[in-house]
Amino acid sequence: MNISILLKVWPDLYQYSVVKEIPMQKQEIYQQISALLIKLFEIDESDISPQAKLYEDLELDSIDAVDLVVHLQKTTGRKIKPEMFKSVRTVQDIVDAIDELLNTPES
Repeated sequence: MNISILLKVWPDLYQYSVVKEIPMQKQEIYQQISALLIKLFEIDESDISPQAKLYEDLELDSIDAVDLVVHLQKTTGRKIKPEMFKSVRTVQDIVDAIDELLNTPES
């Protein structure tokens, strides 16, 4: 059975619900990542785009990246392996990594 996480934007972004048989689309993932970046790091929404570079354009540092991964793990309910995020450089890279995570059976 394929179980995907459908993120809900509440005042507290840590809430999520597990929805069976409804795969999350990349556009939904992108919207949730954007909301998380705005909430956690006070990034202006206009600065966020799929091509935005995390370190150069959004001015995140390595501590911010760790904080983002921790929040993504809480939000998705899935463990994120360090090698999955090793090559992440843009917002789209995060979206692709989360999409792959949610569509890979848990081991």
